[in-house]
Amino acid sequence: MTNIIILASVALFLFWRLFSVLGNRQGHEGNINNKPTNLKPVDLNVDINSNVDNADEDIADYVDIDSSSGNSLKEMKKSDKTFTVKDFISGAKKAYELIIVSFERGDVEKLRPLLLDEVFEAFSKVIDERANNGYTVEIEFGGVREIRLKDASYDKENRVAEITLSFVSDISSVVKDVGGKVVEGDPKKIKKQKDTWTFFKNFSKKEPNWFLISTNG
Repeated sequence: MTNIIILASVALFLFWRLFSVLGNRQGHEGNINNKPTNLKPVDLNVDINSNVDNADEDIADYVDIDSSSGNSLKEMKKSDKTFTVKDFISGAKKAYELIIVSFERGDVEKLRPLLLDEVFEAFSKVIDERANNGYTVEIEFGGVREIRLKDASYDKENRVAEITLSFVSDISSVVKDVGGKVVEGDPKKIKKQKDTWTFFKNFSKKEPNWFLISTNG
């Protein structure tokens, strides 16, 4: 009787081991040897940028490569092989700070090379009015938070270009009268200033500078 129980236990153990290895098949798995033979290997090195073949990354970093602005920037590059959007943005950022600070401090000498005549005259008029009233401006430029390319246009016939940028910057400024009394602003308060500026360049001339031709707050 004892031998029968032992043999039964051994048989049950072997059955459990076999079941755990093979699993419980339900009759829908199919023959394990019927593997598909038409599978293709997966290419893990697919170029995720293949949908923008030949795209100019210098332009695509700022605007849609196929937009009106994108096409204008392409024409600028054709007109001047040294032109890059990245360098333009970097230069515009420096010019923005220089123009803002120079204007508030009344430094027309620094403004003159960066502005077209009409803009320079408008800036100079404000500077002269402040001086006549005995006002002075103290300014601290905290830096540009954000700069975006909003629009670009290019006239192929005349080879002239315009690029419009939007700026967001941190500025602290105060206006004082002739006696040193604060009449506007707060030297301890930093304000977020938003500006939209348009720059102009004639590619037919050797002059490397872009000039500010329009400002909007």
